[in-house]
Amino acid sequence: MSEERIWLLVCSLCVVGAGLAAVFGGVGMWRSNARKRRTWRRAQGRVVDSHQRLRSGSHMYSAIVEFEDHHGVRQRMLDPAESSGQPRTGKRMTVLYDPADPEDAEIHTVFRSWAIPVLVSAFGMALTAAGAALLLRG
Repeated sequence: MSEERIWLLVCSLCVVGAGLAAVFGGVGMWRSNARKRRTWRRAQGRVVDSHQRLRSGSHMYSAIVEFEDHHGVRQRMLDPAESSGQPRTGKRMTVLYDPADPEDAEIHTVFRSWAIPVLVSAFGMALTAAGAALLLRG
């Protein structure tokens, strides 16, 4: 087997491996989100402030969201998602939180629950197919 052929085989297997990792990662994200939708509680949250940080020379903002848990205790959470625009104070959003640990909370949106896992899995399938095509070519 030539050195070029070995190199193609190794690259193909790496692409297939990365693709499968992305597929399983997307499926894992979807399963985790589905479990949270089943077992966590929903609350109506409201943006009360924002957190600003400098990233690569640009100002990035994360919403600070306040919600009331099932015991009537006010909780605050920092949304890990960042954007270049400052979040609008007073904006309402759905929050999912763990009833056993209300500090473990996240913003619930269709995009975060469904689209991101589907996009990650689709990207993984495309990588897997590309790697498989390289394997068949070689």
